[in-house]
Order: sequence, then C-alpha cells, then structure tokens
Amino acid sequence: MNVYIKTILITAALAVLSGCTHPLAVKNISTYQNTSLATLQRPITLGIKSDCSEMDGKRLVKMVADALPKYNVRPTTAVMNGQSGLDAVATISVQSDYNGSGLNFLINFPGFLVWAPAWNGYIYEINHDFNIIITDAKSGEKINSLNIPVSLDVRHADINRTWTEIGWLEVGIIPLVGGIIFINYDNSVTPIATDKVGPVIADYIAQEIVDNLQHVANKPATQAEESTQAGSSP
Repeated sequence: MNVYIKTILITAALAVLSGCTHPLAVKNISTYQNTSLATLQRPITLGIKSDCSEMDGKRLVKMVADALPKYNVRPTTAVMNGQSGLDAVATISVQSDYNGSGLNFLINFPGFLVWAPAWNGYIYEINHDFNIIITDAKSGEKINSLNIPVSLDVRHADINRTWTEIGWLEVGIIPLVGGIIFINYDNSVTPIATDKVGPVIADYIAQEIVDNLQHVANKPATQAEESTQAGSSP
C-alpha cells in the first residue's frame, strides 16, 4: 500500500512539475528598445563583416544586418577591399559572457517549498560586448569605432531544473544539491534569449551604426550612384 501511495504521489508530482516552468523574461529589455527612428536622408550600401567565432554572436550580427534596411541602409556581405558599389564597411565582433547567480541556490532551496523557480525563475546575466569598426569603402579610412555593451537581466526556468522540486516527496536533499549546481548558468537559455530579444538588441545596435553613417549619406553621391551615372553617359 505504501508503495502504491508513493507511486501515486510521484505521478501527481511529475504532472505538477511539468507545469512548473517560467518563460524567459528580460527585466531590463526596455533599456535597449529604440524610442525614435533616426533614418538616413538617402540610401547607402553598407558591407557587413562578421568577426565572430561563436554561433550566438554570428546570429546577432545577422540580426543587425536584417534591422538596417528600415533606416535606409542596404546591407551586403560582399565586402572585398575597394569593391565598387559600397559606401562604407562595418566590421562587427561580439564578445559574450554568460553568468548564473548565487541567489539561484535560495530559489531552489528552500524556494522549492513555495514553487519559487516557477513564479520567479532562475536568475541569469547575459552580456554582449559589441565592437564595431566603420570604414569608408572607397578610401579605407576609419569613420568611427564603437564599443556598445549590452547587459541582460534574465529570468527563466525549465523542467531541466525545476524537476528538483520533487523534493516535496522527501526531506529536500534533491533541491539542496540542485541549488548548489544551479548557481551556474544554464546553457539552454542562450538560444531562447537570442530568439526572443535578439531582434530588439539588433535594432538598438543598428541605430547606433546609422548614427555614425549620417555624414556618409550627406555626401553628394554614393559610389553606386557614381558608377551608374558613368555607365549611362554617352
């Protein structure tokens, strides 16, 4: 009978635990949401060079390129030295750092007693350090270099960690041990965070790039326009 009751309790606990998750939330995402759209006076063509070794950084650079057209910038990845048709080149690198929190221990133990992982989520910090060098495509001269730090205050919990709340069925040793382990960052959060807030961050970075291209757009004509005009002359 005891075995039967325990089986029922475990089954019920697993059913409850399947819903004990916290969707990814970034507490400070409003810091990186653009409140204005400073577009260029006329279109320019910008070559994008990605100087990233990690997949997450490459994805973020791609998102930046996707965000640029709304600001009158035509991005391209074809960026050879002296390539005609380009107005400027942006070389973008992203250094990322991922951290857990000591508070995750308390969230898991004794937090499991009040289902804290589900309603609060575990605490993580994701840092992206964007380094961007913008050069004139024709002369090769540096227009500007930008260092843009992005720090995200993340909350998230999934069944891969909240399963330790099964400690309700015993003396709590599982949540205690889990709490020690879960101080560390959960690598499964990275792609979820990039999917959810990557476009916002990319738009923020794109706006910073556009601000540094204003004087390029103010030139009499872009290289692409000069080439077109030369080809149409008798």
